[in-house]
Amino acid sequence: MRLETLVGRGVADSEYTYDFGDNWQHRVVIEHVGVADPVVDYPLYQGGERTAPPEDVGGPPGFVDFVEAMGNSRHPAHNDMIRWYGRPFNPRDFGESAVAATVREIAAKRKVAMLAFERTQQPRLVLPHTCLSDILGPDACEMNVAANTCRH
Repeated sequence: MRLETLVGRGVADSEYTYDFGDNWQHRVVIEHVGVADPVVDYPLYQGGERTAPPEDVGGPPGFVDFVEAMGNSRHPAHNDMIRWYGRPFNPRDFGESAVAATVREIAAKRKVAMLAFERTQQPRLVLPHTCLSDILGPDACEMNVAANTCRH
């Protein structure tokens, strides 16, 4: 469901479950709805924090165990978690510059698409057909008809 539909119905927050096996419960709160600035290319990255948990980490309790083990080289499960995850894990570094760059790329593609759509909505100039014979003489049209390009 689109956010504008929820806002139109007066819904300001919603809950959903991601990955029913791990039971990740999320609450989405609509904090503000404003008028779009026509000079801003949307979407617009606002900020973020913390790295998302890896897939199949075991839900919230498994993620807590994972972060503890990854953050403590003396933890009995540390080496197993490194092997399972494939690299060290920093719960605070979510790659903000990469996320911001990706959102800027999406905004740029959206802008190109919107401009292309706007061009399709403008009236088109239709020029009358001009036969080459009108420009070059009667023999030109016969040559053009042989090429199957004259609509004369």
